[in-house]
Amino acid sequence: MSGKTISAALVDEEKYFDKNEFYAPFAQRMGTPYLCRTLNVIIVKHIKKCLPVIRSKITSMLYQKQKELKSLQICPEDGSQTEH
Repeated sequence: MSGKTISAALVDEEKYFDKNEFYAPFAQRMGTPYLCRTLNVIIVKHIKKCLPVIRSKITSMLYQKQKELKSLQICPEDGSQTEH
């Protein structure tokens, strides 16, 4: 570790990409902030894609468990359960 703060390291990283002759043309698409934005977009898209499937599975499981719970009756006299 160099003992730099995160903000100082980000500034140095930006300067490096801006001043390096090979990276300068691509500087806006390099570095930690760009990587964070890009990964954030990717994960949000993935979540939006998967969420309906997950929601459907949860709803289906909930319905099955509610049906199973309904099939169990509690006997009012002694509190025991009987299955139908």
